[in-house]
Amino acid sequence: MVSYPSLRRVAAAELRARAALAHWPRRDAALTGRLAYSPLPRHSGVVAVHAYAQGLCWRGHVDLREWLAITSPELAALACMGDRGDEHALALFDAAEQPLSMPFRALDYDCLRIQHDATSVTPAAPDTSTSQPCLLSLRTPQGRVWFSDFPDIVAPVPDDLSRAAQALPLLLDWRIGSSQASRRLIGGLRRGDVLLIANEAFELSSAGTAIGRFSINQDGEITVQAASLKQPKETRITASANVGADADAALSAMPATSTTPAAPATPTIAASLADIPLRLDFVLQRRLMTVAELDTLYRGQVLQLDPQAEKQVEITVNGMRLATGELVELNGRLGVELHDIAGGKAVAETHRV
Repeated sequence: MVSYPSLRRVAAAELRARAALAHWPRRDAALTGRLAYSPLPRHSGVVAVHAYAQGLCWRGHVDLREWLAITSPELAALACMGDRGDEHALALFDAAEQPLSMPFRALDYDCLRIQHDATSVTPAAPDTSTSQPCLLSLRTPQGRVWFSDFPDIVAPVPDDLSRAAQALPLLLDWRIGSSQASRRLIGGLRRGDVLLIANEAFELSSAGTAIGRFSINQDGEITVQAASLKQPKETRITASANVGADADAALSAMPATSTTPAAPATPTIAASLADIPLRLDFVLQRRLMTVAELDTLYRGQVLQLDPQAEKQVEITVNGMRLATGELVELNGRLGVELHDIAGGKAVAETHRV
């Protein structure tokens, strides 16, 4: 493992605490100003507590001196005058039925117990030995609680996207489908050849992830149905041998002038490289849209197909543009007749918007 002495070290407990600082007030506005990431006091009046509600729900620390000063100032003043003030505070805290009123329902408890024999819990230490360790803390009406363990409470997701998120741009691919072919086959492609689409998908994708499916009616109107992002990013192709056979059959159906001439004998290593499988994607059109515009499509908005889009289908090989052509039907199968072979120009340089 490479060491970077200059990097700030961040503990997982600290990240979790800071996430709670951000998320909990969104669940309950009453927590605003009550939460902090603060040092745990170091004196004999600090005790460890466990909260139970149908099982252990959180663990933390309480400053009994602060608790007594808030709940009973007179007794706190008397305790300061004696040598056993912390013991009296502990006894009063232990005898109380609800010694702490939690201002957050997710932290409600039925029983709060002092851990008399608990080992000291060391908070997540920041990156310098001189810094005092900190914990997530919550100010209750009876004083502050420092949490050493707490439940994960996720903030609610707003129904409406923020204005900034709505304006985010997305480059969308309207992908008809895909095939597999070998480097040998691609090297022999000529204008007028037809590449069959072995796996018809009609997927809407962004950043390589399928985010919906689309259909086109006779008037060239596109409708989109949202897809679950839990699905695999891409449809796996298992019948690679059949796909290759389909592509070879498509090429053999072309005029004799487009037939690939026999290749001269090559070394074994070169022949194996020529047979490496490659993925072909057939993209009907590309559009640069905002998140808000995509949302309208999900809600039923109809999109008009780009003019002549079916005659400008883009074929990419492993993300690189290979050719453009016209969408055709061959023996009941969809394919693309090649019109222009680009020879490896990057897709990023050829976005058709």
